[in-house]
Amino acid sequence: MNWIDKHLGGHWKLGPFCLYGQNAMHWAIEIKLARCYLCFRLPLRCFGQWWPLYLYISHNATPSSATLLLGKRASSIEDRVATKFRRKLLGVFYNKPDTERTESIIKSRTREMLIEYVEQHARTFDTDAEYLAEMVDDLRKAQIHTCDYSEPDEQPYTQVSFYKNTQKLGDVNIFESNLVRIHFHQTFVPPTQFPQLYN
Repeated sequence: MNWIDKHLGGHWKLGPFCLYGQNAMHWAIEIKLARCYLCFRLPLRCFGQWWPLYLYISHNATPSSATLLLGKRASSIEDRVATKFRRKLLGVFYNKPDTERTESIIKSRTREMLIEYVEQHARTFDTDAEYLAEMVDDLRKAQIHTCDYSEPDEQPYTQVSFYKNTQKLGDVNIFESNLVRIHFHQTFVPPTQFPQLYN
């Protein structure tokens, strides 16, 4: 173990501030706010390379629950649309009242998120325009069902499912920690059109 790894590989706390050194956080600062954390990476080399800069606000100091996420190179399309979804539902600082998290609002926000997700992937990977328009139309007209799940040793979550008649188009799982997972059915989004969703 060299001197840097030995002496600069941990973290240091001072009141609401925490500085992470040369470790998995790659030189980052975390600031505890009233309801959440503000986290950002410093522009320093770590493990012999430069890491993408980011800034995010999250209730549990993880980017997977962020309501604000800056830094395109440090995030995926799914991360960015899920962050926007959480921001609309919860507020940037987790300050929106529970009355704005009704089933109908969750359904409409989830539909918006899926459409944006598909459109962003299509722009990035040059998907056929006619095929994309058909997909978006299906999502706009889809019937939506929600169901709450609580399984042993797993985080409780709400599943929002989209159907065209009896054919399932996809699911969005919203976990208790506000982690969001998007799943499309292969008959709706075949790998030939959207291979990047199956990598």
